[in-house]
Amino acid sequence: MRKTLAYLLLGSLLATPLLAQEWGQFAPQETALYMRIADVPAQVAKGPDNWQEQMDRMFDLLPARDASEVGPVFDEFKNFFNSVQSIEFCLDDQMQPIGLITMGPDSPKALSEDFQKFMQKMDDQIVVTPTSVSIEEFTFKIAGNQLIVVYGETALKRLEETLAGDDLQSLSRSDRFSAWSAAADGDFALWMNAPVMQEAFENLDYVDRDFMMFMEMVEWDKWDALSLNMHGTPSESRVVAELTLREPLSEISVFLKPVGGFDLVSRLPGNSFGFVAGQLGDDHQKTYMALLEFFHSAELRMDKLYAQYQIPYLENEIADYRLMAEEAGPDDKQYYEEQIEYLKAEVEEYKQRMEQTDLRPFMPDEQARIEAGIERETDAEEFKLEFEQAMLEFGLSVDELLASVGDQIAAGVLDPGYAGLELNDFEALWYAVVPVQGDVMRLRDAFLKGLEEQGAPIYTKKVEHGELIRPDSAFPELTLFLREDLLGVAGSDAVAERVLAAAAGEETFDQASLPSGEANGSKLFFMNVGAIVKLAMGEMNERDYLQPPEVSAQIETLLPQGLLIEARSSEDPSQVMASLVAQGEMNFQAMFDTVESNVSAQMALNSDREALYSLTGACQQWLSIQGEKLDGKSDDERKAFLANITPTSMRDMGYFQPVDGLRSAFDPQFKDAFRAVLDGERELMGEDAGDLEQSGFNWYGMPTDIWPYMGDGGYWGDFRDMWLIAASREPWVLGGRQALIFTTDFQVVYLPEDVFQAMLAANREGKRLASVPATAEQPPLWKVQRMMRRYEWELQDLSYQIENYEMNHGKKPVMKFNGLESDDPEAELRKLLDIPEDGWFNAPNAPYVELECDGETFKARLTRFGHWIELSSEGRTRASWQTE
Repeated sequence: MRKTLAYLLLGSLLATPLLAQEWGQFAPQETALYMRIADVPAQVAKGPDNWQEQMDRMFDLLPARDASEVGPVFDEFKNFFNSVQSIEFCLDDQMQPIGLITMGPDSPKALSEDFQKFMQKMDDQIVVTPTSVSIEEFTFKIAGNQLIVVYGETALKRLEETLAGDDLQSLSRSDRFSAWSAAADGDFALWMNAPVMQEAFENLDYVDRDFMMFMEMVEWDKWDALSLNMHGTPSESRVVAELTLREPLSEISVFLKPVGGFDLVSRLPGNSFGFVAGQLGDDHQKTYMALLEFFHSAELRMDKLYAQYQIPYLENEIADYRLMAEEAGPDDKQYYEEQIEYLKAEVEEYKQRMEQTDLRPFMPDEQARIEAGIERETDAEEFKLEFEQAMLEFGLSVDELLASVGDQIAAGVLDPGYAGLELNDFEALWYAVVPVQGDVMRLRDAFLKGLEEQGAPIYTKKVEHGELIRPDSAFPELTLFLREDLLGVAGSDAVAERVLAAAAGEETFDQASLPSGEANGSKLFFMNVGAIVKLAMGEMNERDYLQPPEVSAQIETLLPQGLLIEARSSEDPSQVMASLVAQGEMNFQAMFDTVESNVSAQMALNSDREALYSLTGACQQWLSIQGEKLDGKSDDERKAFLANITPTSMRDMGYFQPVDGLRSAFDPQFKDAFRAVLDGERELMGEDAGDLEQSGFNWYGMPTDIWPYMGDGGYWGDFRDMWLIAASREPWVLGGRQALIFTTDFQVVYLPEDVFQAMLAANREGKRLASVPATAEQPPLWKVQRMMRRYEWELQDLSYQIENYEMNHGKKPVMKFNGLESDDPEAELRKLLDIPEDGWFNAPNAPYVELECDGETFKARLTRFGHWIELSSEGRTRASWQTE
């Protein structure tokens, strides 16, 4: 592991490429991929001035052993880095990497002696000279003011010939490359020779078949060259991509349908996290058929490719089983022979599939396929048949539907402005919309009539700017919305209403807010990355999980101007152009500060956790051995007995051997001691290891109800009914405390300060903290629906418990229960339903449940956030929002 780390650091030092006399001169003419950074100092200047000092400080946090293993490589890296001027890198036609780093005139001309000795000691297979290092087929070499990295004998030979002056076959002599290179003036530039790259992939021993299938779909056999050119400023990065073609695209061109503009974008909601929009062309019937034919032929090609890759894999398995059969006993031999026959049959099946999956014409007519002897239909053929039948059931034709669709489409997600938002809430916040033409009400009436004839319950609602239509369900998954000029679907009613309002001109998306300032291109993608990252960070730091924050800086610090990304394309069948713009200043100093502070915090957290886990083991051992002494004691006697249980007493009883005296890593009194722990590889700290008077933690004591524990039967990590046992003396690490708590078991957690204070206050009154204090505001309805969907399983479990009651007692129960009127709702439910102590029953929402059983039927209702869901004997779940 340590050798691997050193090799990686060496690779980042030496395997980063540089420059010859002309761009690309070091690379062979048959290069598959070429990249360069022309002015490294200019790119480094965009970062913080003191980044090397911060790297040194982070390196100092490594334990002594790790530092000694990678230190020489790290120091060597610093010797070269400030001299780097430019970087070039290529993959040749054998996919062998070659890198060239051009350095300034004052750069080191040899490797340091310390580094040479370090590499020689690391592995006796490494060949080291003052100017080179060779590790198997890798070669790193200093040549004048250039640093070379190359893999493979063929690539090395080519490079040596080129550097010796024989550059007639170098990439710089290629007219195609030279023309591109002269125009590529970005901070970063990339050029791919598509025919060479394709041939190189085909010659590889192993290629990911999914990748090859995708490349087949996008017709890469017709590509000529792909180029990228990136420019960056402190506030904006721009990438322009161009794909030139040897011949026009055919099937894939069905996706390239520009029609001249994006009127729809300005009618989308202004509070969109992001969206993707596309122009659809002006002949939807032709596009519809072309799309079906594309997916039809793509499926056949993929079937053939899959079989092509699967056959050799199965043949290798057959060979392995034959070897095992030769060495096996009679019983095992029979098994291996059966496996061989099974695999041989699979191989034959794949061979037949390869023969049968020629790119036959698209045949949606089932009878025609039967007459042609074609047994297997493609998904596209099946879709066409089923889609058209479905439209007929609604009294519509596909032609009528397509004629109603406009020339654009957009899909996106909204920011609802809700503080308790989670990433998976996007399942309710999405929308897709198209403009419509003609009589949209005719489509609406036909759709409703078809649903009514099928007997499906329907919810319809006239809203200010249109109409909502969806199944009348307790947990709706999508909503159809429409107005006279717009048709769409959304993940919730709230999103549908918001999109309709935007279509009517309320709080619409401002095209000027796009990084490019205008919506154009035949495809357009936009995302507020800063807002998404902020949301993801908030979810990672969710207090309900009682884990330390993943980062110690807010996204506003790292991205003070946010981060917007836009990608767009202008396409035709002979050339594909695309551009990407990312706008928003990145604060590199804040990023380095964040990384440094998190490395320090993580080291501190790890040290604290190790100490608390040691204490946890002592508590568990004490409880398993000494807990029975609590039997039969009165409350006062139990409290007096528990008051004497401390880390010191557990140490004296032999249950606890503290590693570092429970010192907190960020306790200012023990900063030097913590450094000693790291330098000593976390071994015992000598004579003071067991001196608990120096503890950086406070001990608050065992729960007064710990034996026998009358808990909730929950699972580990269920943070309710909590008791604080020990915690850091102060909120030293990331504004919170590492702590040991008891729920249904001992758990090491991280407590935000308000959670710590709430738990401490409850415990001092002899009570447990019922749950983590809520921080979010009252949820909106769409969020309530998602939360109540998760809670529904508790009502389903009640139904199961009622069935068990009837099985055990021969009759249905008769009872009334209201959780709000009970001191211990879960325990009371367990008693009413006669659930044994060892029987599974976990009802965290029992305080919000009402249950009524009359001996024949039952009704269970769970009320939260001003809404309810209800399960009846018939097994149907209803919700309050269905009656609105």
